[in-house]
Amino acid sequence: MTKAESIRGTDKVRRQLKVDLSRLSEEQKATRIAFLDLAQIAFGKGWQTPVAAALDRDKSQVAGWISGRRPVPADILAELPTVALRWAANLQFRADLIRLRWDPALAEERTRIETAAAKAGSPPEPPPPRTPEQMVDHIEAELLLDVPIEGPGTRGD
Repeated sequence: MTKAESIRGTDKVRRQLKVDLSRLSEEQKATRIAFLDLAQIAFGKGWQTPVAAALDRDKSQVAGWISGRRPVPADILAELPTVALRWAANLQFRADLIRLRWDPALAEERTRIETAAAKAGSPPEPPPPRTPEQMVDHIEAELLLDVPIEGPGTRGD
């Protein structure tokens, strides 16, 4: 057994999913292909579990769509682009947060904001943002000060 055949380093061998599209119409096959394409692009390796969670479906339903046992419902395919964009926005938000907190180039700005907050005894209240640039600056300041905010595509997780 190779490592590729094992599941997360255990001795369990991952079963190959049997795909049988004989019960699907041509339209259902096309829907399945579109679903698989978007799901894999948006959610990456190991996409089945996150897709099931994002669509509030059981993993066995997603497995049924993959294998061809069940057709992908049209409403699922219609919902998937929105879910995928929300997922991507959440990843972008998290990547931005990592940059803001850990990018050495932003260390001076982080220190300035944290020092000002420490001297004030609490996070400074910025003026209300008026332009898109001010809104970004406002969000960045909240992130740097560890003020919890909900980002795009988050459910408060």
